[in-house]
Amino acid sequence: MPSHSPAFTALTILLLITVGYLLSVWWRPFKTCRRCHGMGRIQRRIGRPKPCRRCHGHGIRPRAFRRPAKTARRLLDDARSEPHRQDTHV
Repeated sequence: MPSHSPAFTALTILLLITVGYLLSVWWRPFKTCRRCHGMGRIQRRIGRPKPCRRCHGHGIRPRAFRRPAKTARRLLDDARSEPHRQDTHV
């Protein structure tokens, strides 16, 4: 049985945590707004509630890695959808 160094074990654990987080972002790209707790509005002391400024009244916020993942997915889809061109020199 091979013995692994502590650095290898720590790197493996870090890699598993990162992959797990990326899968959770893919599975659920939005999370509940922390400011309004998903209600979409903030209750004032007096008067009607106002829309939450953080989530713009939606009650959900994108997760931390959603934007780079969305950009990478869009670039990959664009690259796959372009027709393959043969450059011909005249």
